[in-house]
Order: sequence, then structure tokens, then C-alpha cells
Amino acid sequence: MLESGDAEGALKDVNRAISLNNQYAPAYSLRAKLRMQKIAEQQEENEEEEEGKEEKKEMKEEEKVEALQSAAEDALLGKFKLPILL
Repeated sequence: MLESGDAEGALKDVNRAISLNNQYAPAYSLRAKLRMQKIAEQQEENEEEEEGKEEKKEMKEEEKVEALQSAAEDALLGKFKLPILL
């Protein structure tokens, strides 16, 4: 199952193997590797999610800067008054 990319299925198989023969040490090693792989994948997903949030935050900041620059240009040209920011 592991070769097919089905880590969950492989983990179930390893757990079953351990339940049938709890003296089979390689199964414990493989189970640990599978669990570590799952943790690494979850961490990677979390990091990607955090990066996405940071990018959105940066985009919002850039939009604010652009809006203020535009308002300042308009004020310099006498079109509008600058907004008051709190």
C-alpha cells in the first residue's frame, strides 16, 4: 500500500501486522516512519496556509498604501481632501 501512496492504508496494514505479531520489530519501525511522514505533511500544509495568510495581509497593506498615495496625489492636485485615519 505504501508504494501506491496510500499512507493511511499502509498504517492500517502495519497496525494489523503488529496486532497479529507484536514481536515483529520492523513493523514498529515502519509505523513510526509512517507517522513521522504524516506529521511532516501536516506541518507542510500548515506552513503553506500561513504563507497564504501572510501574502493576503501583505496585499491588503499594499492596497492601503496605494489608496493613501492616490488620495495624497488627489489632494495635491486640489481634487479631494485627505481622509482622516484613526
